[in-house]
Amino acid sequence: MEHYVRQCDPWWPLSGANSLQAVVKLRSDQIRNSDHDFFFQSFNLFCGDEKGKQGVPKILQRGKSFPVVNIWDQRKRQLRTIDDLLILLNEFSSTVMGNDSSSSISYVPNFLGSNKDDVDYSLIIFSHYCCQFLLCLPRFLCICNDGQLMFDLEPKLGESFSPQPPANNPLIYVCAGVVHMIQFTCIGPLSLLILNFRKSNLIWKEIVAEPKKTTLNRRRRISVEEGILIESSDENKSINFVSGRWFRFINIPQTDQLFRAERVLRATSIELFLAIVAGTLRRHFRSLGIAHPPDIGTSLPVSYREYMPIEAQNRCSMVMLPVIIPCSVEGVIPRIWAIQRRVADALDGVLPNSLRIWRLLSEFSLSPDITRSIFSSFHGNSSVVVSFFRACGNLHLDSRRIQSILMFPSLPDHIKAVFTFVQCDQELMLSMSLNKQCFPEPKNFLLQFKMEIRCLLDQLAMRLLTLSQATFLPNQVPSFSVPVNTNQEFSVTDPCCDVHKKPIHPESHDIDELQLLLKNVQDELDNLRNSPLISGMDYVKKLTELEKQLVVFHDIMASRLASPSCATVKEDAKLVSNVIADLLAPYRQETASGVRRFSREFIRLDLFR
Repeated sequence: MEHYVRQCDPWWPLSGANSLQAVVKLRSDQIRNSDHDFFFQSFNLFCGDEKGKQGVPKILQRGKSFPVVNIWDQRKRQLRTIDDLLILLNEFSSTVMGNDSSSSISYVPNFLGSNKDDVDYSLIIFSHYCCQFLLCLPRFLCICNDGQLMFDLEPKLGESFSPQPPANNPLIYVCAGVVHMIQFTCIGPLSLLILNFRKSNLIWKEIVAEPKKTTLNRRRRISVEEGILIESSDENKSINFVSGRWFRFINIPQTDQLFRAERVLRATSIELFLAIVAGTLRRHFRSLGIAHPPDIGTSLPVSYREYMPIEAQNRCSMVMLPVIIPCSVEGVIPRIWAIQRRVADALDGVLPNSLRIWRLLSEFSLSPDITRSIFSSFHGNSSVVVSFFRACGNLHLDSRRIQSILMFPSLPDHIKAVFTFVQCDQELMLSMSLNKQCFPEPKNFLLQFKMEIRCLLDQLAMRLLTLSQATFLPNQVPSFSVPVNTNQEFSVTDPCCDVHKKPIHPESHDIDELQLLLKNVQDELDNLRNSPLISGMDYVKKLTELEKQLVVFHDIMASRLASPSCATVKEDAKLVSNVIADLLAPYRQETASGVRRFSREFIRLDLFR
């Protein structure tokens, strides 16, 4: 039998009838005269050039076909705005791929989008068929960028937070190995057998079969009158296809506040987004009249390469892991806690390693179609798929910066909703594929997603404030509103660049210098957060210096508030001091634990020190 070549697909074994659709938005500050030169130079090795194929990995040469490369003809069909792109993607969702289908790449120059600036944008539209090309889209982009671009995937199988047996005790280490062997030989096959008999939740059939049924335990539909978060406004009127899915995408706002919320809650990005998705589904069910929504089965692509990202030279090592998200839990923060417990239990259990090893064994003994059919039955209970990719490294393609990436994977019909988060620097995009029968109004669903993010930020508003926002001066009115950075997508922060910082004199009583002191202290704290290479002693020393500056600041404020004219402000200043103490608490806890960064994924290494 011919040696089996494992295809590179983050969503294996789930696969639908059509191909994966993806859009890469490129930005260039300099307008070019010939866009096709860039396009064909970047993808020349996939156009049949035998000389270019010499540096291509062998997996590309084993594929059945190479992508068909072309430049979009604006004369045949106009593709200039976000609405045009949305209509095109929904047309792709109704196209069924055959066995002889191949991947295609279309380059769209001079894309306008919804921006009113003079920046030159362009699109690369992928119609990706992994069964023919044997390569996933993230790794394909890494190869196009000469291996300088990488994608980090969450969660990772190596990020276990349960206590690990110490290696210096041979008896405990051997006993733990025996326990793991028993779990793999007994509990592992039993868990896979149970997954094979699980079916999709009956709530989806209830929504489709009787959408207008009203009983005593069902509430009336809730009408939503707020605006939509998506960039286009008339997509529901202009899109009316017979396909079974809606394709929508949004640019998630206030990403800096969401990343700050991750550090406050000690949660990873995938845990935070899983909680937001669970809350959005809960709002959707309650808007349909279901007062007590059940928990929903979800599948996550998990990387078992630990801290190694997706790169060009190595094959993607992933497995789809089923997890139950708590849609029945009330409250944003309790849902995040429940998500953390369930994800940790799933990663620490025997199921991930069982899926990984049994897949490896079946690939050498069974055909690819039979292997895919067997493993897809393990996800019969999954109705939602959530993925998170973080692009890192050199985010450029031939001097054009990758602005954002959209991914719409092809999944079977029992998957009702697909959420794919892709982060490129500070740009965070969400691509959604929704079943039309279960989600008849995607506009309201997008709004519910926005409301869930707003609810999370409102509950953590006091903890998300910076020092300059949490502290006010006597001649200013205190304000605790969280501002939105409108130029977030065009800003590039460098934690090592302090050329614009001005020297201050904390002993001075000038109001402007006190404001500058607060700003510089906040910048120093942000630099400590973004710099993972700083040593522990320097970390503590820097925090001590910042604490001394704040002590000087409070002494000056106390002397100013002692005057009779500031008697009304003195009481409010005492309340704000508690906010400053809470703001510095994460930095102090991080220093005490000996961990350099704030993400939970790095805490496992220090549990037994």
